Amino acid sequence: MSDKISKLIDRVIWFSYLALAIITPLLFSTKNSELFEVPKMIFVYLAATIILFATLIKFVLDKKILIPKSWPLAAFLIFLIFQTLSTFTSIDKFTSIFGYPSRLNGGLLSQFAYFTILATALINLNLAKARQLLLAIVTSAVAVSLWGIPAHFGRDPSCLILSGRLTSSCWQKDFDPTLRIFSTLGQPNWLASYLWQSLLSWFLAKTCQNFY
Repeated sequence: MSDKISKLIDRVIWFSYLALAIITPLLFSTKNSELFEVPKMIFVYLAATIILFATLIKFVLDKKILIPKSWPLAAFLIFLIFQTLSTFTSIDKFTSIFGYPSRLNGGLLSQFAYFTILATALINLNLAKARQLLLAIVTSAVAVSLWGIPAHFGRDPSCLILSGRLTSSCWQKDFDPTLRIFSTLGQPNWLASYLWQSLLSWFLAKTCQNFY
């Protein structure tokens, strides 16, 4: 029975990572204060929480706590400790904890989420799954790129969802995607950064020999 539960938990963890890689970049919603980043961050927090609790349950079932040994993780932990200490002396504790109100990113909470995702990945993923996850990131990047290309020609798929019309007229002039493509990322520089990191993921998936 415990073996079945353990396998189920492994699937939950694995599909949560895949969801983070594939779904997060594509998410946007009008139900928030910000179309793009807020729904993405809410999804990241949800996935990180699921992965964390699933990993803790796995520890209980296996009667063993695994602590990953990784220099990047150790460096991240040091950074997290200093950010936690600086939060106590912050003049705006809400922003320090939750990030900029209309973004929900960059605060202590988001750093804990990223740390959780990295630490549990080192615990739960082997080299084969790590490569699959990197390729999933690349797959999502291709989808994001294809989504943004029609917007340059005045046929933004996002407008079709938001307003029911396949045009670029649903955006204000300052956000005209025919001049500055942002696809599902909200800003051209964010899109460029994401695509560059996805290219790096492709390189790592093809060349890395050790995941740790």
